[in-house]
Amino acid sequence: MIGFDRFVDDFRSLGWTVDGPFQSGGNRWAIVRGFHVPAGRYRGQVIDVAIPAPGDYPTTPPGGLYVCPLLVPVNEMPALSIHDRAAETAGLPGSWQYWSRPVPPGTWQPTRGARRLINHWNAVMSNVN
Repeated sequence: MIGFDRFVDDFRSLGWTVDGPFQSGGNRWAIVRGFHVPAGRYRGQVIDVAIPAPGDYPTTPPGGLYVCPLLVPVNEMPALSIHDRAAETAGLPGSWQYWSRPVPPGTWQPTRGARRLINHWNAVMSNVN
């Protein structure tokens, strides 16, 4: 199994609640619910993470992450490489910010896709000051 269904199965097998599919911006999306920010500026917040799952996941990792609720004030977004991509996420419930933080090259582990993404999201959120 590959693509969206594999993405959802990988996260659910680790005990995460995942909603979807949602269609938006020409992509098929999953929303990972209840991500607890472990450290950094938003420590203790509970957010949802939306991902347009690549068609060949887990071979290819997803790009950056989309978070809800909106965490970063508009005036701070450019300095943090955070973007408003409302046209891409118009078909999703809620309001989303795109955090341009793909998994670093050479660190993707297709056999541990969901675990690698959770570790990456932890690092991304922990490094925002």
